[in-house]
Amino acid sequence: MPVLEQLNASKTDGFASDIKAEMEKIEWADLIIFQFPIWYETMPALLKAWFERVLAHGFAHNILEGKVNDQGFLKGKKAMLSFTAGSEKESFYNDISSEDKTKLLPPVTKALRFTGLKVIDSFAVFNAMPLSEDDAEKAFDEYKKLLNNI
Repeated sequence: MPVLEQLNASKTDGFASDIKAEMEKIEWADLIIFQFPIWYETMPALLKAWFERVLAHGFAHNILEGKVNDQGFLKGKKAMLSFTAGSEKESFYNDISSEDKTKLLPPVTKALRFTGLKVIDSFAVFNAMPLSEDDAEKAFDEYKKLLNNI
């Protein structure tokens, strides 16, 4: 059972060196920014695999002991999604009740909250495929302002 294997790896320092290196980065960070393109309406598969390997039971949370959500091991840290999407903005807000930028991509933000991370406003560039140079520059300036205000 993967949960038990991850818990065992947490207790015995049994994670592979590449996973341990990623975990050390998370331990060091106060804010983790996930930058990615939308792929089939969610994060790319490689990022999903990173979530599954790095945000492991025993490291980021422990479901068997109730160490999830507000009690997750990453509480006190923040996470932010920053992504580009070929779709229009409206298609992303159909699944949530408001234009709350902390609730975009519900499966992703729920996974982050499960570990105790506080999800802050996402930054998204919608309809990115036909973006002009001027619009890309405006988006970049908006992103810089957002990061400077965190």
